[in-house]
Amino acid sequence: MAMLNNEAALKVAKELTLSAMENKMIAGSRDATETANNIYELYKTLYEKLSGKENP
Repeated sequence: MAMLNNEAALKVAKELTLSAMENKMIAGSRDATETANNIYELYKTLYEKLSGKENP
C-alpha cells in the first residue's frame, strides 16, 4: 500500500474525521472530554495508517 506524505496524510485524515463527525459516525457522549478523545483517536488512527507512521 502506498503511503501519503505527511502533509497529504494530515489533510486526508482531517477531511475524513470531519466527514465522520458530520455524519454522526463517531461515538458521542455526555462527557465532552470523552467525545473529544473519540474524535482524536479516529484522527490519530487515520493519520498513522495513511502516513505509515503507526506503531508496530
